[in-house]
Amino acid sequence: MLKKLFTNDKFFFITVFITVLCTVIDLFSLVMSGADLLMHLSWISTHLLIAIFTVIIYISYLKHNKNIMKAVIGMLFGVLLMSDISSLVFYLSYSMDAFYGYVYVVLDIILIVNHLVLNSTHSSRPLAIKVNQITLLLQATASVFTFVGTIKNISLSETNIYDLLSTVVSPFLFVFAVASIVCVESRLDLYKAIREQKND
Repeated sequence: MLKKLFTNDKFFFITVFITVLCTVIDLFSLVMSGADLLMHLSWISTHLLIAIFTVIIYISYLKHNKNIMKAVIGMLFGVLLMSDISSLVFYLSYSMDAFYGYVYVVLDIILIVNHLVLNSTHSSRPLAIKVNQITLLLQATASVFTFVGTIKNISLSETNIYDLLSTVVSPFLFVFAVASIVCVESRLDLYKAIREQKND
């Protein structure tokens, strides 16, 4: 079930499209809320880089340029990890509940280590791919719980529609960006498995 989903080219495109769409909505919400853009420059840069890197990964996949694809996946992982570390530091600095902050950082590290494992050999690694897919599902579940918890703590009468919109899309921006990576790595591992079967 998961193998078919993550090796489906249409689903891969959907993950990239939703990542870009979430980024556009997030940035639009920030501008419309009247926030000081200079104060949010780090946040803006992070979201833009995630969207740009995801698109580059998709294009390089279509053009079968594995070298660019692997390099950009590494950069995207770096941006995601540093963003989650920054969020964790923010939670700890303001004595907020940091449980999910730790969860995101740990899951990021698992995905990065797994990425290195997958690219350390030319052989198929179905177990590593399964770990990738399960880790993504855990991240998606954590994002849903984070979203629900945030919504519960928001006072709708005191929150403008743009802040609410940003709160809704932000958690899923990161999930679909990671999903696009999992799609690529699942597809590449499938190619390795097919090549191994032909050589047997």
